Amino acid sequence: MFNPIRLALNKELAIGEGKNKRTIPFDAYETGKLQEGNSDPNSSSFDSLADFKVNESNGIAELRIPWALLNVKDPSQKEIMGDIWSKKGLESSEKIKGIQVGVVAVNKKSNDVEDTFPTQKKGELLLKDFYLYKWKNWEYPTFHERIKPSYFILQKTCGRLQAEE
Repeated sequence: MFNPIRLALNKELAIGEGKNKRTIPFDAYETGKLQEGNSDPNSSSFDSLADFKVNESNGIAELRIPWALLNVKDPSQKEIMGDIWSKKGLESSEKIKGIQVGVVAVNKKSNDVEDTFPTQKKGELLLKDFYLYKWKNWEYPTFHERIKPSYFILQKTCGRLQAEE
């Protein structure tokens, strides 16, 4: 179960005066809604916004969770949000070794647990048994450039434009 995480796009705002006064309502985008899709850029069904994909034929599930949804402030240094109720408030932070991962497969119809990783012990998942996902700290992130399909659309369109003199 995920609690919605909303990114505020704007606060409620009253503008104008008298008869011209109006209110622009609060608006937000739910950043925690994970989108299913293919994240392979070489595939014809590639979706750059995809967060997860389950391939039942080979038993592989791919999951890409944005750092912000995990309350990670600086992944390059493994820094996460700390206790926001402490004196430091939103400035509070902690360093971690990694992120512990567990999986629970639930039957959609019956809501029964079908399988877990790690394996349950006496009906419980013990945190000490979870997989620890670790990564090395970095100064500069690695990246890979690629030409997006829209490049060719822009290239064709701009090629037809004539510069004014």
